[in-house]
Amino acid sequence: MQYYDVYLTDGRQNGTNFISSIQPGETVTIHMAWIVNEDELEYLFLDLSGGNGVNFSQDQAGKQVLVDIRQR
Repeated sequence: MQYYDVYLTDGRQNGTNFISSIQPGETVTIHMAWIVNEDELEYLFLDLSGGNGVNFSQDQAGKQVLVDIRQR
């Protein structure tokens, strides 16, 4: 299960869970959470490759980007 919240630069929360638009120089803070089984924590990697139409970094477009979040 995934959860996202989006906070606009003026501190207002965008309850729609997506960024409708962003202007040059504007920043947006996104908190992301995944609910996972505790017994799987030692095996987990977070995939930031941009699946499902999401692209986190144009420089990494088309490359698999994994973040090691394993807890040992």
